[in-house]
Amino acid sequence: MYLKGTHLKCLTIASTTKKIHTHVCKKKSSCSLYYHAQVNFSCKCLSFEGYPYNLDFDFSVMAQFQNFSINNLGDPFIESNYGVHSRQFEVAVLDWFARLWDLQQDEYWGYITNCGTEGNLHGLLVGLVSIY
Repeated sequence: MYLKGTHLKCLTIASTTKKIHTHVCKKKSSCSLYYHAQVNFSCKCLSFEGYPYNLDFDFSVMAQFQNFSINNLGDPFIESNYGVHSRQFEVAVLDWFARLWDLQQDEYWGYITNCGTEGNLHGLLVGLVSIY
């Protein structure tokens, strides 16, 4: 986030007393794009209320998976020829909900969507298909 001038300043968010402390750059060109993105994200996260995503989550336990190009193609219950996937986690989440709702293994199917919008669209599709 660039402010007028050649450096970043400490900003105060009106709804909180938290401050964003940033490195003061001598010249814009000496600061990396990544650093500015991190500062910008930090600014926005301080006043984020949690919709559509909850940012109060510690992702550090998942950091080990950042070294892989994981892809979830297709049906989580059908083996894929792409070996670097996270289907085992996806199926574990579905199994958890099935146990919560007391469903037998042959009574449910699903997949984990990327976001709420995809989930809503898939729900509409399933509803539409079941009507016709």
